[in-house]
Amino acid sequence: MGRSSVASGCQRSWRTRLSAKASVKAAVARSLCHSVTHKIMPMTVVASVLNSSQGRVTTFRPLMAAVVRAALRLCADGDDLRVQLAARVALAGQWLAPLGAQGLGAPIMPLVLGGDVRTMQVAARVLAAGFDVRGIRPPTVPEGTSRLRIVISRNVAEADIAGLAAALKEAL
Repeated sequence: MGRSSVASGCQRSWRTRLSAKASVKAAVARSLCHSVTHKIMPMTVVASVLNSSQGRVTTFRPLMAAVVRAALRLCADGDDLRVQLAARVALAGQWLAPLGAQGLGAPIMPLVLGGDVRTMQVAARVLAAGFDVRGIRPPTVPEGTSRLRIVISRNVAEADIAGLAAALKEAL
């Protein structure tokens, strides 16, 4: 059975199960079936979403269906975005590991400084240098483990990572 016949069968079967006044839900169902046809999302996920929303979700808008479709397309086609993020995270690990940053290999890198007063002072100095690094202190973390929360995104330039490392080195 071809992909188009699976999608049309999917649309027909779900449309008949939806009430006549649930045209918005039908639009969501069509969007989700479109995702199956283009191999963006597996059918089991589509069935789960539709089954769990029956009778409860009445406020779906066509715009929401379009947003979900675009997000799923990004997820499916996002390998290059993930590679770019991994490269930025690896570079940040090289620059920040000598300063004590942990969680290397992940976009969120904590830098445990201990006392909350020192952590907030360092965070203020780094913020003054132009970097949005937040100080995390009790009760969010255990006493004596206050830390800076460094988040690396794909949109951060390599020069920004080097500048952050220099600002942290100076502030510490």
